[in-house]
Parts: sequence; structure tokens; C-alpha cells
Amino acid sequence: GNEIEGDFDISVHKLTTAAPFGMGIGGDVLKPSKLEIYGVQIGGTAIHLPVDNPPPLRFDIIGASDTAGYCVDGTPETVQTSYILEGWKYENCYRTSGSVLAQGFNAQVNYQAASGMGLTQNAMASQEWQLGPLSMPDYINRTLMTDKTSLWPYSEHPAPDLVLVSLGGNDYNHQGDNVPSDAEFNAAYEKLLLQLFMHYGVVNEDKTIGQGKIPKIVSICGQGSPNEGTDQNRCRPCPHVEGAVQKFQENNAGDMAIAVDYIFIPCDGSVVTGIDDIGCNGHKNALGQLQIANYLEPRLKAIMNWTNTDSNVLRAPYFDSLEETVHVRSAVRG
Repeated sequence: GNEIEGDFDISVHKLTTAAPFGMGIGGDVLKPSKLEIYGVQIGGTAIHLPVDNPPPLRFDIIGASDTAGYCVDGTPETVQTSYILEGWKYENCYRTSGSVLAQGFNAQVNYQAASGMGLTQNAMASQEWQLGPLSMPDYINRTLMTDKTSLWPYSEHPAPDLVLVSLGGNDYNHQGDNVPSDAEFNAAYEKLLLQLFMHYGVVNEDKTIGQGKIPKIVSICGQGSPNEGTDQNRCRPCPHVEGAVQKFQENNAGDMAIAVDYIFIPCDGSVVTGIDDIGCNGHKNALGQLQIANYLEPRLKAIMNWTNTDSNVLRAPYFDSLEETVHVRSAVRG
């Protein structure tokens, strides 16, 4: 037959988000996207080796379509009806910048992401049937985004070392004049960050610092391409995000202020060029996601005070040769 002898690592990944048609009609009417594993059967003389210790670092990554890997597996030629009606075919969180970073830093990673998610409101909020009334803060503590009863047991897991938050763009894009004021957005951003710190068990209800490890929360914004023209919908909202992070630092002095940071990813072609790095519907493909990871990697090292020996050379998943493959252990909570 086709038997091949050797040592193999087998990994199972859920590549798509919780609701293939969005968190509105996709969560209320249609069935959610779930992967159920009942077991693995190995025949013949296979030897079961002990499971290696998990990677020492832990990442939580929270965001919208770029974080979830929407249209990563598509191309600019993918027709609109296909990526709208069958968008899950082109979604792949394993090929995102977050996955590449986790590989490079040898980290476990949890994703909480879905296309269109916002902070104060989701994309196209006037058409609530598409993405529903709940925004990302309402889903943060869910194990499955489509199940409000299955809450993530934060107390049973160590706090992450690094949290990447990519939210805010959808609050301002495709909304007409219905956008939050700076005061509203700043308040919502502060509430989200405090919510995360409380879930991780390091901040009390009165905002005093607890005894646990304080994770670093880094907000990122931008990562568009020149193809977006004068609209620049990915970079245009970034002053609001940067201002919200600065306001949080002003309102929360000491350890919490130090624990948050901000990285702007330019949209001028210096990172994502718009040439060979775009998937479907104007979103990045695997090459574009790799370019984002390579931009973030040295900046995250500086923020986290990690030395050059702390990460491997970053590679895009599926671009490696067999000898170069670095595996990412990921859990997709969604």
C-alpha cells in the first residue's frame, strides 16, 4: 500500500469561526460550526509516545475578520457570491499572523474572533440580522461563541503572557454617520480591558491589583494595503484605538497602565503591498498575514522584553518544507 515509516506529529485544527454565516442569522437560525472529536484509532504496530510538555508561553488573540483568517484561502478573483454565501471555504485561522507568531514564539494560543466583530457595534450595525446585536465584549467569556451557557473557566487556566486585541475598525467602517463618539469608544475600550484583567484574575472589582501575573495586552490597528485607496478603512479608525489606549493609561496608573500597549501597522504598502498578498474581499492571504507577523514580531519582542533567542524564524504555515515545519498548538474557542 502507501505505508510510510517514520515519526509523525499529527495536529487537528478547526479553521473556521463559530457561525459560518455570521453571528446574526448564522447564530440564530442556522447551525453553528462545531468540530467534535470522538477519538483516534491507530492500527498496526504504531507506538504511542508520551505527549510533550505544552509550550511555555500562552497567547490570547481577540479580534475580527483579519484575526479569524477570513478570506485567507481566497484570491482577488474569488467571486462575491462565493465568499458571501460560502465564506467558510476561504477562512483559515491557522494561516493568520497570530498563528505564525505563536509558532515563532513557541506559544499556546487561544482565539476569540469572528468576522465583522466590533467593540461598541459590529460592522453594518444597521443590518443587525447579519451579525446580531452582541459585540465582542459579550462573547469574551464564552467557550463557544454560539453558546451563551458554556463560559470559559478562566480560573482553571494560567493567565496568558500576551493578549493581542484587534478591535475598533468595524465600529467606524460601513456605518454611515452612526459611529461612536470618542468618549463612548474610550469608555467601551476601558471596560473591555478591565474585563479582561478581571477574567485573568489579576484585577479586582475596585480596580485594585491582585496577586497573579499581569498579562501584557497589546492593541493593534491598521494592517491594510494601498489597494484600499483613499478610504483606507483599516487605518482610518486607528487614531480612535490609539486614543482609547492612551486614555486607559491615563485613567489607570501604575501596573495596569504599564500592562497595555499599542502597535500601529501602516497601510501605505510598507507591510502589506497589495501585490500577491491579498485574498478574497480585500482581506489578506497567507503571505499578507505573514508580512503582518514579521512586522509585529520585533515590536512584540521589545514590548515583552524578549531577547532574540526567544523566538524562531517566522514562517507562514503551509509554506514550509517538511524539514522546517514548526507546529502550533492552538485551541479555537469559538
